[in-house]
Amino acid sequence: QILKLLYHVNQPSTYPEHVEIGNSCMFCEKGPLYDKYEKREVVDNWVQFWRFGLLPRGEVFSVFYEEHLRQAIALFKLFYYAKTYDEFHRVATWARQNVNEGMFVYAFSVAIIHRPDCRRLMLPPIYEIKPHYFFNKEVINKAYYYKQVHNSRDVHQNPGSFPGYTIQTNYTHDHMNLGPEQSLSYFLEDIDMNSLYYYYNLYYPFWMSSEEFGWKDSNRGYLYYFAHQQLLARYYLERMANGAGDIHTLDVDSPIQTPYNPSMVYPCGAEFPSRPKFAKLHEYFFNYGK
Repeated sequence: QILKLLYHVNQPSTYPEHVEIGNSCMFCEKGPLYDKYEKREVVDNWVQFWRFGLLPRGEVFSVFYEEHLRQAIALFKLFYYAKTYDEFHRVATWARQNVNEGMFVYAFSVAIIHRPDCRRLMLPPIYEIKPHYFFNKEVINKAYYYKQVHNSRDVHQNPGSFPGYTIQTNYTHDHMNLGPEQSLSYFLEDIDMNSLYYYYNLYYPFWMSSEEFGWKDSNRGYLYYFAHQQLLARYYLERMANGAGDIHTLDVDSPIQTPYNPSMVYPCGAEFPSRPKFAKLHEYFFNYGK
């Protein structure tokens, strides 16, 4: 059931049971839903978002955009406070068809991790669900090419090997080499490390209330600092190994010398934002951040 909901998430599901639930007017009447949730205000809050307009499907979703985050939290609570797994799955199926795919994957993944009746369920790797967030456009275009041009049932490599294509990538020698930091791309763009950090933020979302979700006596703050200290220590080690020197103090009021171009595209076709050399972050914030 879980894998079906995450299959080809950027497209509407074609499973008959998904289509049937997705086409239903589940939130036209709130009364029948109240008995299926531990908190009535969760239903009221979500219905308010739904009636006034949600982030459309196909648009870029970000938890760091306040309006997107508010909707994602409302959707998560709709998943989390469902009294039974069957009701949780039914609402998730409706959301799979009607809610922005990025918001759905985020709220659904956090709910799977934190619902007591889902603790033993395992999510598929995020780089398989949302590959555009982990592979640059060169890799994505090659994958599109091999999928469209060649029959996936044929053996395309040496006999006895994997019956498909292995796409090689090298971020360190990217044609968009913009500075010395590019030599560290093997670490900074590492798929496993970035997916690990993504899952860490699913287990400990910055917006999640410790009192509401039973974390009041946990070591949440300690774990936050420990995780980032470990990442920073490994980054410092890689800098030393590549002769990049010490980590410079970040001053957002001064131009940032190091540029960054991820060479990645969203599923909708829009490119990921880049940072030019000597970017003035304080100007960007006041001009565009609000």
